Amino acid sequence: MQGLKKIACELDEGSNPPGIRRAISDLMLDQLHSLRTMPMAWEKVHFANAIAALGMNIHSIKQPTHAWLRLCLVDLSKAIDSIKTHANYTEYEGNLDAVTIEELIATIEDLNSQC
Repeated sequence: MQGLKKIACELDEGSNPPGIRRAISDLMLDQLHSLRTMPMAWEKVHFANAIAALGMNIHSIKQPTHAWLRLCLVDLSKAIDSIKTHANYTEYEGNLDAVTIEELIATIEDLNSQC
């Protein structure tokens, strides 16, 4: 969580949005690459939401916009917490079973190239 706190502090300072985006995407990639198995359903939801928020920030017409980055950090924090605590949630959107870790990584890498 230290990485998240550092990124949040940088965001509070309002400095270097492209660098913050890159730090977020690098942290997401590190987390996904370190998983030995596919994330559980809710972890996928949180990662997918974090990726979507990062994409919304990158593609926002009004720049810089920090709201999407803050939402991204919240979802990324939830994903990391869920992995660490091995939370076992029962209800989730069934179509998430089709999402693979490789697809999540590829999406982040694509966004990373747009930072």
